[in-house]
Amino acid sequence: MKLKLQPLLFTILWTVLLLFGVSAAAFAGQERQENTAGADYSKILAVSANGLTFHSKYTNATYNIPSNVKALGVDVSFWQGSIDWQQVKADGIDFAMIRAAGRDSATGVITTDSWFERNIKGAQAAGLKVGVYIFSQAITVQEAEEEADYMLRLLAPYDLDLPVVIDYEFRSGHTGRLAEANLTKTMATNNVLAFCNYVSSRGYIPMLYANTDMLNNYLNKDDILANVDLWYARYGDTPYITGFALWQYSNSGKVNGVSGNVDCNFSFVDLDELGIPFDDVTQGKWYFEAVLYAYHNDLFDGVSTHAFAPDAAMNRGMLATVLYRLEGSPAVGGETAFTDVKAGSWYEKGVRWAEQNGIVNGVSANLFSPNTDLTREQIAAMLYRYSQYKEYDVRDSDSLAKYTDGNSVSSYAVTGMKWAVGSGYLRGVTAQTLCPKESASRAQVATILMRFCEDHTEIE
Repeated sequence: MKLKLQPLLFTILWTVLLLFGVSAAAFAGQERQENTAGADYSKILAVSANGLTFHSKYTNATYNIPSNVKALGVDVSFWQGSIDWQQVKADGIDFAMIRAAGRDSATGVITTDSWFERNIKGAQAAGLKVGVYIFSQAITVQEAEEEADYMLRLLAPYDLDLPVVIDYEFRSGHTGRLAEANLTKTMATNNVLAFCNYVSSRGYIPMLYANTDMLNNYLNKDDILANVDLWYARYGDTPYITGFALWQYSNSGKVNGVSGNVDCNFSFVDLDELGIPFDDVTQGKWYFEAVLYAYHNDLFDGVSTHAFAPDAAMNRGMLATVLYRLEGSPAVGGETAFTDVKAGSWYEKGVRWAEQNGIVNGVSANLFSPNTDLTREQIAAMLYRYSQYKEYDVRDSDSLAKYTDGNSVSSYAVTGMKWAVGSGYLRGVTAQTLCPKESASRAQVATILMRFCEDHTEIE
């Protein structure tokens, strides 16, 4: 699935041109020369002047870079044929961007890359982080959304670590249906954003792949990059722009396990951060791994497209919904005794299911209070009851006496709290305090759920 998991490549050109009957020899003579008329050369000088360089063993060349390289990658398509992904990994490659599909630049038909399944399975089995791309020739918003939908249906069996990318470029020589459509910058930009918004709305992370010419002359670059990360294509030792997450710096790299040339890439972003859309969740935070886990395993989402709000309180309806999702969101019938659980609300099915299975109690006989902040002792009680419902072993127990506030746990939650502490799912806020009645933050709940789920592998 996603990873639940947001942009593509020049490798595609090899692929697409082959699809259109252009031989490799012909392609070699058609290699695109980038239009640099709109390039900001002050940025080139700024990048060069910062003194950062990186020598790539895959091209035996040195590159001027805007910031430290965090990971090394390749992008591949059917053009590479059979790949030994174990050798690729052993040669120092950290990630792979894999061509999943493409739209024919003449007929407009979308097809799946013939090596997609083998590539994604092989790369993931070798331990590489994986993202995917489609060679787009979308000339309308509807076509862009069609491409996004095609990709997501294709990706349904897989877990992704990295973004779903729209590779928006002309066929070599400024030909093909996209070039012939003569779109305005606004029209082309709307197409890119339509693809990205569709992908994002389904819980995946979108990204744009484009070169200097496309960014400067055919798209409203700033409108796109305000919302979407960029995979930048520029073959040479120095980029012409800034603000990209990935840089495809060569189409002629040599990597063990790949026959012939392969596209090579730098990532300037930690790959885990590239695989998560939240601007307020960064590596180094105590909750980073847990939020990443919760997001990638569909436990719960952010409060908006780019915000997780790790310090915000979790509410009672949210946790009921999370446990309902863990159970696979089964069909729910019957009525609820809680008059404040509104029909059609986002939490209704989760609360009804949890109520019917003895996992939640109300704050009174007829009130559940779904929007009230969840407390730490309520988490323990609900997880304990869920474990009983699942018939997990709940014999682990630990004394609460080591905490100065251990005797303040509500009577209904004592057994669950002892179990949660004894199992290691819930720990003290400090070495001496449990804070059972404090509101639980979203980051805390993500952490507790990660510990719980990792202890019950069938949940994952």
